[in-house]
Amino acid sequence: MPRRYLAVAVLLLPLTHLLACVDEPLQAGEGEGEGEGEGEGEGEGEGEGEGEGEEPCAFSSLGAADRDRVVVVSHATNHGTTIRTLTLAGTTLSDDGTRLDVGTDVRRMEFVPDGSILLALGEDGLLVSVAVSAVDQLTVIGSVALPAAGYGDLRLSADGRTAWVVGSNVAEDTSGVYVVTLKCDGTLTRATSATLGLRLSTSLAPIGGGRALLLGGQTAFDPIDDDDTRLVQLGPPVTEVAAFDLWSDAVGATRIAASPSGTMVAVPNNSMFSSLAGTLKLFSLTGDEVDELDTATGLETPSEALFSPDGDLLLVSDWEADAVHLFDVSGDTLAPAGQVGGVGLAEHLAMVTRGAHAGLVLAAATNAVGNVQLLQIAGTTVSDLGQLDLGDGIDDIPWSIAVQP
Repeated sequence: MPRRYLAVAVLLLPLTHLLACVDEPLQAGEGEGEGEGEGEGEGEGEGEGEGEGEEPCAFSSLGAADRDRVVVVSHATNHGTTIRTLTLAGTTLSDDGTRLDVGTDVRRMEFVPDGSILLALGEDGLLVSVAVSAVDQLTVIGSVALPAAGYGDLRLSADGRTAWVVGSNVAEDTSGVYVVTLKCDGTLTRATSATLGLRLSTSLAPIGGGRALLLGGQTAFDPIDDDDTRLVQLGPPVTEVAAFDLWSDAVGATRIAASPSGTMVAVPNNSMFSSLAGTLKLFSLTGDEVDELDTATGLETPSEALFSPDGDLLLVSDWEADAVHLFDVSGDTLAPAGQVGGVGLAEHLAMVTRGAHAGLVLAAATNAVGNVQLLQIAGTTVSDLGQLDLGDGIDDIPWSIAVQP
């Protein structure tokens, strides 16, 4: 059962900001967070990039590592179209922001590296850019509509100029990876020649070197495709390097993750069509090869994977179990390291990756009320720091979540 319906069921229980440019060359993009590796952030192809002689943006200039950060949650339940801001000061989260209607039910959000612009991806393929000049100052800058599909994953290059958007459909001309470029003023352009068409594409994990692992492609209908995972070059254009059959039948995940080193990828499987549903696999990446390292079983609906900043711990959300599972992967295995329970309908995760509180994880959750749960990674253990309640209405249920870098 999709998470949105369970979230509603819980509630039925007792109840224009322009950006500065600098005279610096663009940085060719190493990724951030969970191994989001190098990307080609220039938006080349059919003239979608910046014009000749135009100054590069300062999106890749990170702010102070321990500054107060803006956190954004989307409220997409029951076709809601608003996002909402919170303030994160150290490990204290406060609801002192604002709401903004972005015109689509947002399923994934990412900040550009300097935190000045948020990209919000709707399930219908509308990608919206939002200027974030303060926790209570949000302005829609622009948008671009992608072909009709079910969208759920979004990754950005380290210079903030290129977005890779994953949409899932049964036909490859409306399913796969789309490339969108971001101009200095925050406007968006689809790079039409950069698309990789691949049926039932689900999630993309950049691994460095301008490459990524893509979950998608396997079908049980004509034309049959046994391969469920692709190694791709991010380009642009996005191109397939190699294909792999890593699961014996169907596989589905909210989001896969690459380790910070780009040498391991974790793939949860919660597909209702899979005999391996409730499992988690850890893979190694060497050159053009992908090999299985270990498998964990006994999970209920493993959804989103997230590596710690040092790559030694893996977190996996499990919404049916109301939990986040922990695995010590320092030995290239999935060694169980406990779990954090009481994270209602746990699915979407975000993490602070630098500063004194690097490894602070924020989980969009719904217990009796919508909330954000705070978890602090320390080595291969995690402390539960409690939650911030967002409200007990349907329009207070959080879906996706993002935190300024």
